[in-house]
Amino acid sequence: MKIFYPSNIWRFMLLIIASMLITSPIMELNEIIDTSTLQLAMMIVLCLAMTTLYYFAAKKSGNQWLKKSELYINVTLREILWGICLGTIFTLAVLAYGRFVTGEATSSRISVISFVGAVILGPIIEEWIFRGIFLKSMLTKIGEKNAILISAIVFGLVHAGSSLNPAQIVGAIGLGYYFGYVYVEHRSLTNTIILHSIINGIGLIGMQFLR
Repeated sequence: MKIFYPSNIWRFMLLIIASMLITSPIMELNEIIDTSTLQLAMMIVLCLAMTTLYYFAAKKSGNQWLKKSELYINVTLREILWGICLGTIFTLAVLAYGRFVTGEATSSRISVISFVGAVILGPIIEEWIFRGIFLKSMLTKIGEKNAILISAIVFGLVHAGSSLNPAQIVGAIGLGYYFGYVYVEHRSLTNTIILHSIINGIGLIGMQFLR
């Protein structure tokens, strides 16, 4: 059975760290552009850096880094409805924790930058990194159930944020597990990108109107 690069969590973390080091000079622009634009720029550069490093590493190890079948759309209506339910629960849980536990209102203004980042670029980049690279490489190494679980935990921890909101961490792990399940079911990144976009859209609207 063929093992795909990066093949273990340590190589994946090394890939992320190397990409972050390449991206770090962008932080010097913080006095020139606003925070939302800076975050969007860093997201794009990080993805490009990671994709470039992954491409050459995968090529060196003899792996096909992206298959055409991973771009097919065959997500089911049931999976979309489950995604909407999970996205709504996740948004309400984060808002409830912020309001009733920490006493801090969680809000987010909808702008073109925030919409593009959360609903378009964010899902594409995150699904490519966590399902297209990490989960796929783990599947042949430790099996489907373990690979989905580990990738979901890593996905959740990355979304912890500075506030370390437990509702956000647990919710992100749950969503990561769901995305992983859908990816394994169809082996299509486009499906999980669509679901991720829908859920992020629900979160963006919820943070705006239910704060």
